[in-house]
Amino acid sequence: MSQLDDLAGAPITDPFYRFPWQTLEAIVEGRSAIDLTGLRVSRREAAVEFLRVYGLDPTDPLDEAELETIAGQARHFIEEVLLPWEGLASVPPELPATYPELLLLASTPDHPLRDWACSFLKVSHAVAHARFTQDPTLLEAARAQIFERFSVYIRAGHARLIVTDGEVSIPLVRCDFKPHKPWESLVLKLLHKVDSVAQEVYDHLGVRFVTPDKTYALLLLKFLRSNNVFAYPNVKPSRSVNTLVDLAAFRGRFDELEEAYHQGELTFREFTGAVHQLGEPSQREHGRNPHSSAAYQTMQFTARALVRVPRDGGVYRAFIPFEVQIMDEAAYLQNQGGEAAHHAYRVRQRLAVCRRVFPWHQGP
Repeated sequence: MSQLDDLAGAPITDPFYRFPWQTLEAIVEGRSAIDLTGLRVSRREAAVEFLRVYGLDPTDPLDEAELETIAGQARHFIEEVLLPWEGLASVPPELPATYPELLLLASTPDHPLRDWACSFLKVSHAVAHARFTQDPTLLEAARAQIFERFSVYIRAGHARLIVTDGEVSIPLVRCDFKPHKPWESLVLKLLHKVDSVAQEVYDHLGVRFVTPDKTYALLLLKFLRSNNVFAYPNVKPSRSVNTLVDLAAFRGRFDELEEAYHQGELTFREFTGAVHQLGEPSQREHGRNPHSSAAYQTMQFTARALVRVPRDGGVYRAFIPFEVQIMDEAAYLQNQGGEAAHHAYRVRQRLAVCRRVFPWHQGP
């Protein structure tokens, strides 16, 4: 009879056969560490080692200063962005200020501050990634190099902006450059998705174009592609969204109008006038962001640009993502109000983050 047979029916007390199921599931079954319901850190030495492996050593003065900064930013984010929320007014003042103590507290069942310690650690995790995921020098270089690709073609035309290469000109209602993602928005984004902070943030940099109609929106996309403003092999397919134009319907109707023009049934002026009346909104679901309204109309995609930065006597190269949005004026005006408005989106996003950060609290 084996030793295991001797233990049949008895509780397994050998630590060798005690599995941290939640942690294992988070690693190999697509769960997020943000959604773990507890930790197993029983000693301060283990807490220090946990932080050291994470990347910040609390026994190192420089890392200790970084941890203090992260703690301050986490407290600020909770109190200024997430709270008050259904009876939660502020972080309890008696909550430990250092991360070894927070880890130990989060591992202590039945402690009255355990839930708060877990929530504080979740937000701190996102704050740390927001601070260290992107190299500021690299991002600054990317901002200049990527935006230059677009701005070189933008001119002030007769009473409006145009995009032009000297031969082809496309009118614009407006053009907006997003030079960075606000810190609070970045932390919110890192907290609201399943991938959490393990995912890359793709919209640090962005450009939004608003055209007079949907046909001009398609013509602008064609212009950007044909002038190599971006390299289409560097577009990330899973990030592409089109709720602006039903391309199949547009193409079918365009082919009919083109045939009528070639048959002499339409003048060129009539043909172009009819083409610029085309553009049924796409009925495809955006399927990407659970907090985006189905009413939000846009064509958008994420591409990468290979950015070069002088470093250590040489040149450092890295692919940096940037987002391009194109919409017509009617969609832009619709997107500014109601369910599709960015403010409504942020409300939905904040509510989802609160539920995830404070699962122990019965909010709305």
